[in-house]
Amino acid sequence: MKHLREVLLEAGATDFECRQRNWSRIARADVNGQRLFAKQFVTARDKNDVDGYQAETRSAKMASRIVGSDGAAVLVPVQEDPENLTVYYPELSLETPDQRVRRTASSGLWPDYFLRLRRALDHFADAGDDLTYADLRERRYDDGKSAICFKGFEVRNTAIDEAGRLVLFDLGPAYRGTASEASARILVSVALLNWGRPVRRWVRGPSRTLVLGACHEFADLFDCELVRRELQTQLDGRIRSYAGPSWGKSIFRGLARFYVNRCRRIFEQYALKAKGESCS
Repeated sequence: MKHLREVLLEAGATDFECRQRNWSRIARADVNGQRLFAKQFVTARDKNDVDGYQAETRSAKMASRIVGSDGAAVLVPVQEDPENLTVYYPELSLETPDQRVRRTASSGLWPDYFLRLRRALDHFADAGDDLTYADLRERRYDDGKSAICFKGFEVRNTAIDEAGRLVLFDLGPAYRGTASEASARILVSVALLNWGRPVRRWVRGPSRTLVLGACHEFADLFDCELVRRELQTQLDGRIRSYAGPSWGKSIFRGLARFYVNRCRRIFEQYALKAKGESCS
């Protein structure tokens, strides 16, 4: 298979620079007069991710059909190259949650953001029993309302475009689960917004204001056990994917656990105060 650089050159692309991320190669390029975002499903270990390519292209189209035009949009590829595991998306001007949280965690814009996320989730829940998606793998951790779940439906894979719409992208594999499980993934992703760089945000820990605001919007779907499960999944995955120097791994592991424990306390306090439940 050709490297993304070769693929773009053969497509007549100009003004681009390829970058390797953990799970894909990416580039922004001018192609036939259009500014596009190209993504090739080849990992940093030079492994071809055929499953990832198929899941992302299918999920984008599926989610777009489900959400429709109700205040949200799904980023769908404008061109696909299955031979080279490459997709092209229109490059949009987007404000990401990371950019928004840098402005202010207590902004009055956040409640509307959470409302839009909830509306998208409600659409996925309404499609949960639709026989159109009966071929999807089923995975349920609770007895709640069925929903079409996407492994990548979390706050960092959303943004606001210039028209003020919520935009969903990088949705990953789809499966049939429950709305409570999808809600838990969103809530945990909000709690992890301060994870990463700059380091001062990571050390500061989760924003209590944002986490409680999100919990309020998803209150009827809140399941403390599912939230705890998702937190543990995220912690384990991030420790496994640590790629820094060996001497820093124990430091990273300690800081990671400290951050996640602070998230747990916020969720447990919410459950006890708002729902009268103990999940310790």
